[in-house]
Amino acid sequence: MPKVEILIIDYKTLPQAEALTEEMKRTTTAKVILHDNTPKNENLHHLWNRYLEATDSDFFVNLSPDTKPVAGWLDLMLELLHSQPQVAAVGPSTDHCYNEQANRHPEVVKFARGSWVPNILVPGFCAVYRTSVLRRLGGWRECFAFYGGDVDLVYRMQLAGWMTAWCVPAFVWHEGGSSARKLGQPAYDRLRERGNRELGQAFREYGQLSGLWVHVGK
Repeated sequence: MPKVEILIIDYKTLPQAEALTEEMKRTTTAKVILHDNTPKNENLHHLWNRYLEATDSDFFVNLSPDTKPVAGWLDLMLELLHSQPQVAAVGPSTDHCYNEQANRHPEVVKFARGSWVPNILVPGFCAVYRTSVLRRLGGWRECFAFYGGDVDLVYRMQLAGWMTAWCVPAFVWHEGGSSARKLGQPAYDRLRERGNRELGQAFREYGQLSGLWVHVGK
């Protein structure tokens, strides 16, 4: 059976983080790690890479502490990865994120079993990755301060010939931005602004390569 590792990075500002960790241990067969980032406040992408380097899992899962997965979420996404070997990253339906996965409800998407949408910008609040592909691509770029590295990663996956996917029937509730907002609204706004600048720079570096979801002119 494939090995799965779930990583939850917490700033000890979200009371549900420990409850989420225990729920994942109880309801999945995955190895579940809760990392308290409060003392050092390390770069998120650096932490992801550190755990990626240490894991012996076949599938590596990032799960934000401000989420509440609905029963069956992980099995559905793993089923998609097993049936579609060209897919390297999968995300669920949700109520809140920046793309077409958002504004969904579990009582609706549950009827879409087997449905998936290719080549979306899988956000990092909940994503299941093939560990081998992450390592082949060198993991996350640590030049991103807080936001943006998850989007950059899926761009690089597609450029390397891999697909990403939205697993429609899987559902995870997401508060959205609550981790960063605990730092205070001014700090949150600065992080968002910096993330947008860093992504814009990355997209300009990619230039006019074909097959990208967006095009940013030089």
